[in-house]
Amino acid sequence: MRKSYLFALLAAVCCQPIYAASDASDGMKVVDIVVSPGELSSLIDNIGSGISTLRLSGAADVRDFRYLSVSLPSGVQKLDLSELTVEAYVYLRPQSDGRTCFYANELPAWSLFSLPVKELILPRSLVSIGEGAMSASSIEKIALPEGIEAVGDYAFYGCSALKDVILPSTLNTLGRSSFSGCVSLAGISLESTKITHLPDYCFADDTLFSSVTFPTSLHSLGVEVFRNTAIKELSIPSVSAYDDYALAGMKTLTDLSLSEEATFGKGTLMGDVALATLNGFPVVVPSLFAAGCESLDIDMKSDDVEAIGSFAFAGTAPENLRFNSLRMVEEGAFADIGALNRIDMHLLDKEIPEVHPEAFAGVDTASVMLIVNDGSEALWRVHDTWGRFNIIPVSQAGVEENMTDSRDILIYPDGDHLRVYCDEGLSAIAIYAPDGRVLLEQKLDGTSAEIDIARFSTSSVAADACIIISVRGGKNIKVLKLKMK
Repeated sequence: MRKSYLFALLAAVCCQPIYAASDASDGMKVVDIVVSPGELSSLIDNIGSGISTLRLSGAADVRDFRYLSVSLPSGVQKLDLSELTVEAYVYLRPQSDGRTCFYANELPAWSLFSLPVKELILPRSLVSIGEGAMSASSIEKIALPEGIEAVGDYAFYGCSALKDVILPSTLNTLGRSSFSGCVSLAGISLESTKITHLPDYCFADDTLFSSVTFPTSLHSLGVEVFRNTAIKELSIPSVSAYDDYALAGMKTLTDLSLSEEATFGKGTLMGDVALATLNGFPVVVPSLFAAGCESLDIDMKSDDVEAIGSFAFAGTAPENLRFNSLRMVEEGAFADIGALNRIDMHLLDKEIPEVHPEAFAGVDTASVMLIVNDGSEALWRVHDTWGRFNIIPVSQAGVEENMTDSRDILIYPDGDHLRVYCDEGLSAIAIYAPDGRVLLEQKLDGTSAEIDIARFSTSSVAADACIIISVRGGKNIKVLKLKMK
C-alpha cells in the first residue's frame, strides 16, 4: 500500500510543469516554463506579474499558442520559444477559420495574432509558419531560424512596428500579403533565400520600404508586389514572368530595368506616376502596360516591338516615338499624350501597321509629324487613322544620319524651324551651305533647341538645294542633309 502511494506521488511530480524565475538586470523577472501540449492555459495565471521575458520549452500545440496570444501577462516584452517543439493537433470540429488539423513543426495559423510583445524568438525546429500566424502583432524584429522553408499568407500582415527581418537560406516560399502593411519596415534581403516567386501584395503598403535585394532563383512576380512602397530604383534581371499589375502602384519608382525576353501581364507598371526611365520593352506590349505613368518619356527604338495593347501607354509623356517593326496598335494605346510631337515610321516603308481608330484618342494628331519612307506618303495619307497626322517623307524630315553613334540626337524640321533634341544635353550646332559656306555656328544648352531656318531658304540657299546640319550632343555628333523648300 505504502509502495503504491509513493509511485503515485512520484508520477504526479514528474508530470508537473517546471517553473524557474530569475531577475533581469533591469529588475524585471525572467520566467522559464516547461510545458506539455494543451497545458499552458493552466499555468499562465500562476506566474505572477513584473515579467519582462518569458521562455517556454518542452512541447505545445495550437491550443497553447492561441491561449498565449490572448492571455500573455502584461509587461512581457520578450517571448523566447526557441526550445519549444510544436506538435500536431486535430480538433473534432472546425474552428473559426475552418481548420481542424494543425501540423507538427508549423507555427499554427493565426495562433499569435495581435501578440503584444516587441521581441519574439521562434522555435528552432520550425519548418513553416502558418497563415496569419503573427499578423497584427507588436514585434519589432524577427529572425526566422534556419530550417524554415515556407511562410504562409498574411503571416506578418499589419505588423506595424516591425523594423528588422532576417530570413533563412532554407526559405523557398513566401505567401500572399505575407509582409503587407508593415509600415515601419524599410527593407529586406532575400538574397540568401531560395525564393522563386514573390506572390500577390507581398510587400504592399509598406510605406517606408525602399531597399530590397533579390536571389538569383527569383523568376516571377505576382500582383502589386511592391504597391505603395518607397522604392525608387529597381532591376530584377532574373525575373522572366510578371503577373497582371506586378509592379503597379509604385508611386515613388523612377528608374526601372526589365528584361525584354520576359512575359508581362496587363497593367505591369500601371499608375507608377514618378517613373521616368524605363529600360527594356516586351515584343508585344500588353494592355495597360504603363498606363498613367505620367512622367514616362518613352524612348521606343527597339526593332523588336511588334504590337502595343489597349491603353498601354495612355497618359504617359513621350515627345518622340520610333518604330521599326510595329504591326498592331490597339485602342487607346497612346491616348491623352499631350506632349507628342513626332512619330518615326520610315523603316516600316509601305507596311502600314493596323491601328484602332481611337489609338491616339485625346491627341492633336494633325500637329504630330509622322515620318514615312519616300514614295509611301500616299498610302499613309489615305489611311483612316494614320492619315490624320502631318505626314512627312523621310528625305524632308532630316532623319537620314550618316553616323552610327548619333541615334540619341533627334533633328527634324517643323515649318520654318528646325527642332533638335538630345537627352544627354546639346552643346553646339553648325549649318553649312552646299558650297561649304558657314551659315550658322551656335552653342546650345539644355536638351532641346529651336532654330530658325527660313532665312536660309530666302537669301543664302537656292530652293531644292540641301543644307548640311551638324549637331553635337552628349558624346555624339549627328550630321545630315536637309532639302530646302
